[in-house]
Amino acid sequence: MQVDFMASPKDRIARLEERKRAIDAQLREAKAREKKKARAQDTRRKILLGALLLEEMDRDEKLAKWVRRKLPRYLKRDVDRELFGISSMPTVGDYTTVEVSK
Repeated sequence: MQVDFMASPKDRIARLEERKRAIDAQLREAKAREKKKARAQDTRRKILLGALLLEEMDRDEKLAKWVRRKLPRYLKRDVDRELFGISSMPTVGDYTTVEVSK
């Protein structure tokens, strides 16, 4: 860094503020890259774990039954449920009210 002793305080402050903006931009970019990398690693873990689970479900009927029992409760979005051939979740209007006598 070269120090210009002849520059006015206002000019020096302006240069320092510009350097700060540049450093802040570099920090944002580095954090965004790290976040993107972490998301990609998380996705890869899920894919690999899912592949393992599917393979083991072919061999282990008890595990397959457990997954088939748990999966409908885990999947909330209809698009995800359709992917596994699970019917849509009922909406509030789909429930039937039953009166209970006292």
